[in-house]
Amino acid sequence: MCGRFSLTKIELEIEERFGATFYTKDLVKRYNVAPAQSVPVITIAAKTRIDFFRWGFIPAWATDDKMSYSLINAQSEKLLVSRMYREAFLHQRCLVPADGFYEWQKVGKQKIPYRIHLKDDKLFAFAGLYSEWKNSEGKTVSSFTIITTTPNELVAPIHNRMPVILQPQHEKLWLDKEISTADLLDVLLPYEPQQMEAYTVSNLVNNVANDTDKILQEVKVDRQQSLF
Repeated sequence: MCGRFSLTKIELEIEERFGATFYTKDLVKRYNVAPAQSVPVITIAAKTRIDFFRWGFIPAWATDDKMSYSLINAQSEKLLVSRMYREAFLHQRCLVPADGFYEWQKVGKQKIPYRIHLKDDKLFAFAGLYSEWKNSEGKTVSSFTIITTTPNELVAPIHNRMPVILQPQHEKLWLDKEISTADLLDVLLPYEPQQMEAYTVSNLVNNVANDTDKILQEVKVDRQQSLF
């Protein structure tokens, strides 16, 4: 799964990378994005606009937002047969800009956090799905989920799933309304491991209240002791 990620680039860099524009001044550097928080996304409906959506999918037919906490990820293998995600997969796809994500490796009773990113530390986009849901007060809540797939050779020793990171040439395809279902499925692949690296970080990342650049720092692991 993908339960935390980072987006630490400045507004201009994100806009230039994705050819889209922010329409808000809410952007701040994020080192520890967690579910239920709002972060930038680019949707199939507004390809040149960067909006802020809540992480945790709320289907349009939901009676409340409680299920969103368990819908932060969608398995790529089940998208076409899922009542939850099928329509969004076909019609409501989005890009989720990021520059790293975190996974926890289980070693005995320990859970060791890793940060995983591209070797050049550049921006990339997760493949996402979004929803527009109206709450009991009639307010529209925009939410999203991140698609996951089987891990590549780098991530496999750490976790049994990884988020789908789209190749840059596939980002436009993901937001193409006319693309075939077969072509959509073809881009939901594990990212090339030789272009990525992983390193251990401290347990600061475990607490959603911690959102500082200290989380990005590499920490050497003594596997007999907990990380600070």
